[in-house]
Amino acid sequence: MGRKFQRPSHPNTGRTNPFVDEEGNNPFSGENSENGDDNLFSATNAESVREYQASDFETVLPHRGKLIFWLGVVGMILSGLGVIGAIATVGALLGMFDGGWIAMLGPCAFYALLPNGIAWMLGYQDARAIRVGAMSDAGRVSTSRGLLLGQLGTLASVLTLLAILLVFLLSIAP
Repeated sequence: MGRKFQRPSHPNTGRTNPFVDEEGNNPFSGENSENGDDNLFSATNAESVREYQASDFETVLPHRGKLIFWLGVVGMILSGLGVIGAIATVGALLGMFDGGWIAMLGPCAFYALLPNGIAWMLGYQDARAIRVGAMSDAGRVSTSRGLLLGQLGTLASVLTLLAILLVFLLSIAP
C-alpha cells in the first residue's frame, strides 16, 4: 500500500483498510467461508446465475403521438384561418371587396407557427426514435400524421405571411 500520513491531526492518520481483517484476508470475498450461504457477500454459484438477456434491461420511451397529432391539427386550423384572413386582407388592400372583420384573421397565420413548429420538431424526433426502436411503436401513425400536419401548416403559414407582406409592400409603394 502507500505510506501512511504522519501528521497526528490529519483524519487519515492511523486509518485501517476496511477490506482487510486482522489476518490480512478480505472478509467480503467468500474465500474463507466454508458455507457460501452464511456469508451474504460471498460469490454466487454458477448454476444459480441466469444468462444475460437483453430484453431484461431494454427500456422503450412512451410515444407522444396524440400530443403531436393535436398540435398539428390546431396549427392547421390556425393556418387555415390565417389563409382566409389573408385573402380578405389582400382583397381589401386591392379594393376588390371590403375585408371587414374577416381580415382580422390574418394574424392567425403568425400564431399558427408555434404549434406547427412544435409538431414538426417533436414529430421528427419521435419518428426517428420510433424508427430505431427507442420509442414505443404504438404511436407511429399519429406521430407521422402530426408531423405531416405540422410541416404543411408551417409551409401554409409562411407562404400566407409572405403574401400578406408582399401585397402590403406593393400597396404602399408610390
